[in-house]
Amino acid sequence: MTFGKLGKPKIDPFSREEIELIMANEHGMFHSFLGIYFNTGCRSGEALGLMRTDVGKQLHIRRTVTRKIVKDQDSRLDTFDSNI
Repeated sequence: MTFGKLGKPKIDPFSREEIELIMANEHGMFHSFLGIYFNTGCRSGEALGLMRTDVGKQLHIRRTVTRKIVKDQDSRLDTFDSNI
């Protein structure tokens, strides 16, 4: 039995019409979340980690959510060893 390499999965993004249909049928916070997600290109974990204080004239990605764990991107800077 031989196993070949698995091909890369084909990425099939939403069309503009599909995005407009989704956005027209969502309301409230989820509508805002989807608007940011579709229009910025941020990763899903980054969008889930956003807080109201991160959104203004600019969008500040400060944390990400992975498997229900919130990782603050600033905290990674605290572990940086400047002696390396």
